[in-house]
Amino acid sequence: MSGKKDQAVVFVIDGLTATQAGRLKGAISTQKSKIAPQARGLAFSGNRKNIGKNLTASTQKLLTDTKDQK
Repeated sequence: MSGKKDQAVVFVIDGLTATQAGRLKGAISTQKSKIAPQARGLAFSGNRKNIGKNLTASTQKLLTDTKDQK
């Protein structure tokens, strides 16, 4: 596909067991690889108390580092 690569997708899904969280993370990662293999991404699962800190720390660099994107 062609076009400007300036879009992002964010999911926060709460109320899961550890097994459900792991399965969803794996399924989303698999589909991302099939649909957009050149896109960069992050995946986190864990206690809901820590998700905000993990996302904030990691996504800031990912979303602002656009030198590899056209």
